Amino acid sequence: VSGRPLAESNEVCLEVSDTGIGIEEGTIEAVFGSFTQADMSSTRSHGGTGLGLALVKSIMQAHGGSISVVSSTMPEDHGSCFSLTFPLDPAGE
Repeated sequence: VSGRPLAESNEVCLEVSDTGIGIEEGTIEAVFGSFTQADMSSTRSHGGTGLGLALVKSIMQAHGGSISVVSSTMPEDHGSCFSLTFPLDPAGE
């Protein structure tokens, strides 16, 4: 977990990285849906997403923020990095 200010946009970004199996490029947006399995063939060894990422995306958007992910499934460099971007002055408060 790391964090950094984004001075050019008056936001702060938190990044959460892992060294898991990664997410295929074609299924990245699907992991933000409710009860999604990125790869049905890996159901038994690797779970899917329940409601967690869908709820995080909804909450982030409701507060003027966003969530994104960059992921690799390459054997030498696998894993994902989720970035949560928060406005420092949400909704002009």
